[in-house]
Amino acid sequence: MRKSTFIIILALVLLIIGIFFGYYFFFLNKPAGDAGTESQNGFPNIGGNLGDGTGTQNDETGFGGTGVNQGEAVVPRLRQISDVPTAGMAFKEVSSAREKIPSYIRWIERATGHVYETRTDTLNKRRISNTTIPKIYEAVGVDNGGGFVLRYLKDDDSIQSYYIKLPETATSSLTQGVEKPVEGTFLQKNILGLAVSPATNRLFSLIKNENSSSGIVSETNGAKRVSVWSSPAVEWLVNWPEEKTIILNTKPSASTPGFAYTLNPQTFELREIIGNIEGLTTLLSPDKSYLFYSGNNGNSPYLRILDAKTHQSENLSLVTLPEKCAWSTLSKGLLYCAIPKTIPAGLYPDSWYEGSLSFDDELWSIDVVTGTTKVVLSKNEIPRGSSFDITNPVLNKDETYLLFNNKNDLTLWGLRLK
Repeated sequence: MRKSTFIIILALVLLIIGIFFGYYFFFLNKPAGDAGTESQNGFPNIGGNLGDGTGTQNDETGFGGTGVNQGEAVVPRLRQISDVPTAGMAFKEVSSAREKIPSYIRWIERATGHVYETRTDTLNKRRISNTTIPKIYEAVGVDNGGGFVLRYLKDDDSIQSYYIKLPETATSSLTQGVEKPVEGTFLQKNILGLAVSPATNRLFSLIKNENSSSGIVSETNGAKRVSVWSSPAVEWLVNWPEEKTIILNTKPSASTPGFAYTLNPQTFELREIIGNIEGLTTLLSPDKSYLFYSGNNGNSPYLRILDAKTHQSENLSLVTLPEKCAWSTLSKGLLYCAIPKTIPAGLYPDSWYEGSLSFDDELWSIDVVTGTTKVVLSKNEIPRGSSFDITNPVLNKDETYLLFNNKNDLTLWGLRLK
């Protein structure tokens, strides 16, 4: 072989090898990102790829952050928003003088405490905070979706409640979205129950004392605490449906008579509204006109409506639990309720609370003024092979959209109503 030909062949081989290594290092061998940094509030931040095998969800973003832009994909009427367990959710309403902005949806990932958001008109979603607070069992939305109270158990089995304020810039633009660590404040230890005011700017906290319980009203970050109530009993459910009305419901049991009271947080006046009903759970309408309640009837629940004006109650033909319902604030006497296709025999509500039985639900609207009922989400519209045990239904401000958790796996779903 001539020397010149050998040199040419060698040069070509070296060129091919150089191209291969250049392609590998610049295109295939991407850095994995940093992990394990610590935020100023003491909780570790976990960055990098969300698909890291820790049970977090994929981040398909189209308005900030990293991910796959889904463009003009059609948003289905029924939509799975989170495919991993969530601890709580809230709507964030953003106003504009120039246009109507659809509601934002924010939720807390149960395993990590990471905060995500999307909008009712898009399939795209993004993570807006990766501050890690593991094993959140409840997250309560406050401040018009601008914050959450995260609740979890510490190593000594005490209940810790932690208020987080989310960055305001997260919803200022559809083209900006930088993850930021959250600012937070620890609330009082051993808060047994929380209720948020209708304006979402105050908390009612049920505090466990040595041999009693007390009710504290405060700002959402725990400031300006005022004691408004106390009781020798410690087992209560709490709700705040109207600014001057907090509901205190004895914790229900199928074998124990239950009672419900209204508490005025301004005057401290306490009144019994219903009582001596086994398995009692309640849901008061926002205008205080109707009390929706259920009780235990042997091995099944029953459902009734109490008219506050006439003090008369009547049975409803549909059967469910008040915990599976949400009152409209725009239409008097209108309810949205998850209605089981069948009611398995059991002790109610104990068996459902404990998870020893579950329901296969449809969603109905119930007009207690006219008696009209209508299917809003039928079994035929639910994905094949899926079963919904609906809980925590929440309506957005204009009541065009409803969020709910599936109790079977704690995933988050959204339903367009109009």
